[in-house]
Amino acid sequence: EALLHVNVAHNKLTTLDGIADAPNLRVVNACHNHIVSLAALQKCTQLEELWLARNKIISLREVEYLAVSFWS
Repeated sequence: EALLHVNVAHNKLTTLDGIADAPNLRVVNACHNHIVSLAALQKCTQLEELWLARNKIISLREVEYLAVSFWS
């Protein structure tokens, strides 16, 4: 079975490395971390929702081609 939802909120993460191993993800909640880059999500082409409030992300360019809803 494919991993579809992941909640890594409030974990002091600085990266989302490892998520690329789950390309079928639909929802990622990574709120309240220290993430600066979204490069790890580039292979998650099925992503529908991305929760990123309270991080240190400067740009969404790394995932701008995804048809995803951003939530804060």
